[in-house]
Amino acid sequence: MSRRVRSPIDDDVPALVRLSGALGYPCQASEMRERLAFLGSRPGHVVLVVSDDANQPLGWIHAFESAQLTSPPFVEIAGLVIDEEARGEGLGQLLVEGVAAWAKERGIGRLRVHSRISRGDAHRFYTRLGFMQVKTQHVFQRDPGGDVQAATSA
Repeated sequence: MSRRVRSPIDDDVPALVRLSGALGYPCQASEMRERLAFLGSRPGHVVLVVSDDANQPLGWIHAFESAQLTSPPFVEIAGLVIDEEARGEGLGQLLVEGVAAWAKERGIGRLRVHSRISRGDAHRFYTRLGFMQVKTQHVFQRDPGGDVQAATSA
């Protein structure tokens, strides 16, 4: 059984929509196409899929460069999901390694990920890959001109 990490193509959209919903972020195919086009036009972002022998996506990862005055640059994993039927096969690790290679090509030596407190399986996964928990925080959001909305997260 061969697995391949590659960039997404338009035919992947239905699978990416399904996987996004499984991660807890449902969307429509049109929204996914818009998001892929937007991210694809930004050089500091990468989206990768891992596919099976039939070239069907079994998972995806999105990561981006972060440059801040308070720290050296790092690459943050914004989302990672593997089809429930394919979990435990090392596909998530393949995707993380793909992002790590992308970061290295860009001269960035650190990966970071935020993970909701309730995602214990994800915490164990990242720990197995050598990630260390460095902080717990709250995430605040505000729409321009809108009210502050707070959501707790770790």
